[in-house]
Amino acid sequence: MGNAIGLAADSYTWPISVVVILVWAASAMVCPRWWQRRLWAVPMSLFGFVWLGFGLNFVVRYALLSYDSVLFGNLTYRLADRPAAIVNETLLLAGGYWLFLVVGYAALVRVPGRGLFVAIEPLADPSAQVPRFLLTAICTACIALGNGPFDIPLAFITPLGVVGRLWVLPAGLAWWDHYRGREPLGGTPARMASLFPGVLQVALSPYREHLLLVVLLPFVAGLFAGRRYRLSVVAAGAVTLVLGSTVLVNAARMVQWSGYSVDEVLAEDLWGGSDPTEVAWLQALRRFHGFDSLLLTVDRVPSDYPFEDRQVFFDAALRAFVPRLFYENKELVQRGFDFSTTIWTDRYDRENPAAIAPSMAGDLYRANGPMYVLLGGLVWGMILGLCDGWAQRASPGVGAVSVLLFGALSFASVERDFVLVVGTLVQTLIVMTALGWSVGMMWRVPGAVTRGVPASRRRDRGVAVRSGSSAGRPERPVG
Repeated sequence: MGNAIGLAADSYTWPISVVVILVWAASAMVCPRWWQRRLWAVPMSLFGFVWLGFGLNFVVRYALLSYDSVLFGNLTYRLADRPAAIVNETLLLAGGYWLFLVVGYAALVRVPGRGLFVAIEPLADPSAQVPRFLLTAICTACIALGNGPFDIPLAFITPLGVVGRLWVLPAGLAWWDHYRGREPLGGTPARMASLFPGVLQVALSPYREHLLLVVLLPFVAGLFAGRRYRLSVVAAGAVTLVLGSTVLVNAARMVQWSGYSVDEVLAEDLWGGSDPTEVAWLQALRRFHGFDSLLLTVDRVPSDYPFEDRQVFFDAALRAFVPRLFYENKELVQRGFDFSTTIWTDRYDRENPAAIAPSMAGDLYRANGPMYVLLGGLVWGMILGLCDGWAQRASPGVGAVSVLLFGALSFASVERDFVLVVGTLVQTLIVMTALGWSVGMMWRVPGAVTRGVPASRRRDRGVAVRSGSSAGRPERPVG
């Protein structure tokens, strides 16, 4: 730190960075179930996914850039040239954002009740096989329409995307049933087929979070069902996933977005073996650039670009509750495009824009300064706390799918703009609730498996029957 190729530093940088890192590390204990599951509690809550996202985008990223901001950056000295005062201010803003997020989360995570997640309890009942199959088919159709080569009116793009995202509900419940010894109707083929909408979404929209969700779904469902995993195996799998997804997603984008043929892509050195600065592991590490985005924003706003005076909280509510079908002039969310063609590259090239997100803290800062960074972190933390509280008090199956439904969004929220993240989450909650109530009324599914069980003493009390076992053998309760 402070060398020719690392980030600039002064006598304040080291203590500030240590405090930020320690606060982030200690905040993992805020995860529900931490004192029972410790590290495994992290992927069992939305807060845990945000904690991981902040760790990769700011903590790990800051450490790498402090060592070599050229190699781990974009092979220029633009990050190394930022003065130490700007680095310190960026660290303070990042730490403040995270601290206020934790405070907001802790304030609402213990609020009683199951909230809107009670609406999808009917889907968790083993008898709800037909509604699950129907929902899988509907989500598949929405993903194909929203991402395929169809001329869809702009007003329907977001609704199709939101409904398509709900494929994780039937898929997650199918895998939950499997881990609890209740194979879905159709057995293993039906359970594997429940992942098809997710695979289709990866093929049509090659983003890492889509691929991450397909891989995470069986893993998280297993955790909620009480399955135990070896930490070494999970760690090795995570590294493989990060490296493999980088290569796979880049290849898919070359075909779909750049016009390469499959043969041309296969002929490319996608692992970057011939170029030591472009090997797959370096590409993967450069993917998480939340600290870079915030650092450049703090350096250039308001000196080069003025504060935008955007009402991000009102805009988030407008995006969440007012469909474009009823408000044609609703502004498109394109913060990533605006940021990548101004602050990130200092050029306005609409023909070849970079796909770079501004980071939530950076976008809040550009909207109206440091106070918006803190207030935005607080509000986002409160929303996460409310949702996590509902999920922890729901039945275990519903808790699993609710975390899956918003886990990828929570993980990526650190480097997305506030309006997009909050609006998307609220829209999904609304559609999920309407869907759950519709299923309950149309199929008259029996009550959820936890009906009548006090929230303070709720356990998975269902009796599962494994193939080849005697009927009535109870499964081990999951805490």
